[in-house]
Amino acid sequence: MDFKRLATTLGAGVAGAVVMSAIGAQKSYVLAAALVSGSGSALIQANRSGAKSCTQNESLNTPNEENELILEIKDKGSVEKALIHIKEGNAKLQSKDYQRAIAAYNMAVQYNPNAGTAYANRGVAKKELFDYKGAINDYNNAIRIDPNDYISYNNRGIVKDCEGDIRGAIADYNKAIEINAHYPNSYCNRGIAKSSLGDLENLENAISDFSKAIELNPEDADTVYNPACVHAYYNLGIIYSRSNELEKSIANYDKAIELNSLGSQSSHKHSYYNRAAIKSSLGDFKGAIADLDQAIEGSTNYRSHAYYVRGIIKDRLEDHEGANLDFSLAIEDNDHGVDTYYLHSISRRRSEEHISIINNCNIAISTNPNDGNSLCKRGAAKGALGDFFGAIDDYTKSIQINSEDYVAYSGRGIMRSNIGDLESALHDFDKSIEINPNYSEGYFHRGNFHYISRHEAESDYSKVIKINPADARAYASRGAARNCRCDYAGAIADLDKAIQIYSDNAFAFFIRGNVKEESEDYDGAIADFKMAIEINPDFTVAHENLELLNDEAEP
Repeated sequence: MDFKRLATTLGAGVAGAVVMSAIGAQKSYVLAAALVSGSGSALIQANRSGAKSCTQNESLNTPNEENELILEIKDKGSVEKALIHIKEGNAKLQSKDYQRAIAAYNMAVQYNPNAGTAYANRGVAKKELFDYKGAINDYNNAIRIDPNDYISYNNRGIVKDCEGDIRGAIADYNKAIEINAHYPNSYCNRGIAKSSLGDLENLENAISDFSKAIELNPEDADTVYNPACVHAYYNLGIIYSRSNELEKSIANYDKAIELNSLGSQSSHKHSYYNRAAIKSSLGDFKGAIADLDQAIEGSTNYRSHAYYVRGIIKDRLEDHEGANLDFSLAIEDNDHGVDTYYLHSISRRRSEEHISIINNCNIAISTNPNDGNSLCKRGAAKGALGDFFGAIDDYTKSIQINSEDYVAYSGRGIMRSNIGDLESALHDFDKSIEINPNYSEGYFHRGNFHYISRHEAESDYSKVIKINPADARAYASRGAARNCRCDYAGAIADLDKAIQIYSDNAFAFFIRGNVKEESEDYDGAIADFKMAIEINPDFTVAHENLELLNDEAEP
């Protein structure tokens, strides 16, 4: 999918609330998932090499000619041909040419139906193309051929994790570790899965798994790049941040950045970004800006959001010119969902309506400092004006007054996500829903937060719809999530429903236009982009997509 063309933004919903945007194009730097890309260079085990993954630590099976020959000794010529195609497939896989890799592996299994390596590596390619069912079938075949193939167990666990089957993923990682207790990737991946379950026992077990992954890395781990070790430190940073052990969190991010510099990347962008959030929460704004500078440099995954957060911090430091420049850069570089209109509203500055709300709440709070309702209203108004730190203070005071204030938890989660404190934001959304399982706004905001992790987002939007079947935002957002995993029929059905409920939904028309374009219904796409622009003439991305479609339609 062309994420630049999509540029999806999910609105937080209620009047006066801050927009909480979908951030990133992968399932990364979100606490519950914490899935980081692997590397394609470092050798992990004999005859096994790391393969780049969009999720956890995944490995690529390397064909062993002697083992493959044993399987089909009666037809040596076919086995040799299979090996040639496997090697061809591996080369295509490493260069990310997944379709041709699959074609090569298809030929390999035709020559040798018992070529476990072909099934295993075809599973990797299918997973990268989001064909999770096909990937699992291939891993099942690889394991059937070789029940001790711990790498296929590990990789099948990754796919189950992508599908939301966390406990199934853990079971596969357990099996991989049972077969090979010295394989660090499975410990790291199991730790990631356990941390996503969120309860104290699993978080403690996750820490143990990450520590084991670090322990199992070679003695030269300080001089040779090892992705499992980097990811273990990174995820420990996330867990300690969530438990408010901020110094430990920073120390682990420091180590992840240090070790990652040994690899093909010059820096660990996710670690810089998360470390910036912690420094900001500690009041080290200059340190946060320095980390955001590093996160932005050479990054393509979420640079627009980093500009956005850096602009907020600069604004707090009274560097309004620098803040406006960063907001403009975020708009210009808007690849992954920072809300363009919201950024424009910040750069235009203050709204009289929200200032009036703040003034009225100030009077109410001065009369009754324990007025949680006024604190929440003032927090929402401050957030709408870009004062996210002030908003967080107000929501926190309301929670201190009433620990069961689920609205305050949800509001604080939105504000924390806007300053980049993603781990704490997720905790707040979870807490809001824990207190009130029927609070649709909590599910909606958490769905926005989980947007790029696809299945988690869809689940939350579905819960919103179950609680409130007339919530057009939830249908539109679920349609956008389904579009991102190429479920075009499901996306269109949801977007049609969103428009039926609320005919002036520019966002729904825009997303439906993208779905129609992906489905090659170009006339329909043009009509939807035009409707989005008619409803909101300032819809910049809709203008850009319409212009691109019109240019492509010209002879």
